[in-house]
Amino acid sequence: MNAELVKNLVQRVAVGDIFRRKAQTMPDKEAVAEKRGETYLRLTYGELNAQLNRFARALRTLGLQKGDRVGLLGPNSLEYLIALYGCAKGGFVAVPINPGLAPRDVAYILNHAEVKTLIVDDLLCALVNGIKDNIPGVEHFISIPAAKKKLRSRLLIFTGLCRIVPEKKLKTW
Repeated sequence: MNAELVKNLVQRVAVGDIFRRKAQTMPDKEAVAEKRGETYLRLTYGELNAQLNRFARALRTLGLQKGDRVGLLGPNSLEYLIALYGCAKGGFVAVPINPGLAPRDVAYILNHAEVKTLIVDDLLCALVNGIKDNIPGVEHFISIPAAKKKLRSRLLIFTGLCRIVPEKKLKTW
């Protein structure tokens, strides 16, 4: 192999590696922040990397393997970010779905992409409950409790599954 190719291969970084490297070089630097209500939630690179690892391990405990597809249905949130990049760390394929789509279009995407697990914001659980019978390939439903809505369906709760740091323990400004 020539030296240029070797240098290129060494410098390549998978998406999941970005957070590991940042956590090693600047663990206490702020990585992400979200304003939720009157509170600003933030995670450092060290905290974010730990959350991404927990999420990836949680999906593995559900039986997912590298290459399995994970649907993401919801607006931007700290949990959505953790799910998106946690999929990359775990080798799963994230399938972001526009939350403004009609229920039949959401079902089509989930079926066509062969999604095995669906992460859904609690504001959209009613939509998912309405199409559950039409998406037989989805084995696991995980709710992001961002709005703290009471759920009627039996979904796994994102914070419990991943042991995410409760909001009261997140650093605020």
